[in-house]
Amino acid sequence: EYSATVIDISYGGLYIVTAHPMEPFSEIKMSVSLSLMGRGTSEIYARVLNCNKVNDGYESNVEFTSLDDQARKAIKSFVDSQV
Repeated sequence: EYSATVIDISYGGLYIVTAHPMEPFSEIKMSVSLSLMGRGTSEIYARVLNCNKVNDGYESNVEFTSLDDQARKAIKSFVDSQV
């Protein structure tokens, strides 16, 4: 189990920084617990598009492949509020 810091979020995915490298094109499952999702967590499935070493970590772009309606609505609402 790993943790990540979200640098950017869009309707379709995340730009994250992790302490460990992730294999490009691997499928991952994330438990997301953010204030934008309200109480509880949602499981989101994603595909790692790339992974690059930077300073003391690894930056990756991940593309959502499956998320429930609650997570989709919360992400859309959050992204829309930032524009």
